[in-house]
Amino acid sequence: MGGFYGAAATRMPPLLGPDRELLIVLLATEPVGFLDLDTDRETSDGIDLTYFVVPGHRRRGVGLAALRALVAGRPDRRFVAAVRPDNVASLALARAAGFTQTGSDEWGDLVLVHRGLPSSASGGPSHL
Repeated sequence: MGGFYGAAATRMPPLLGPDRELLIVLLATEPVGFLDLDTDRETSDGIDLTYFVVPGHRRRGVGLAALRALVAGRPDRRFVAAVRPDNVASLALARAAGFTQTGSDEWGDLVLVHRGLPSSASGGPSHL
């Protein structure tokens, strides 16, 4: 992985703790992306999720497969991601993976998308 996120992925392990998971997305043996789960920030809205696919592997189904596998492997969890409103590709990926746009962050800079159990199942308001 190159660029900022490539460097970040190689430096992240020391930052990971019991409340963080970094899942590396592999194509054969090549790292082509990652999913970063922050369970420390889990609220009734869900586990905070960040996803990234290396530019050379975008629009090939890699991100969609990774998100679908994540959700399928954790059917009892709810996920939330914050996406820049001008990041049309990321919003389309989230929609294709079954995420629903539910509003914006507290500053109005990012679009929030959710996927998983309705919050009513975990005690909060339903966004799905």
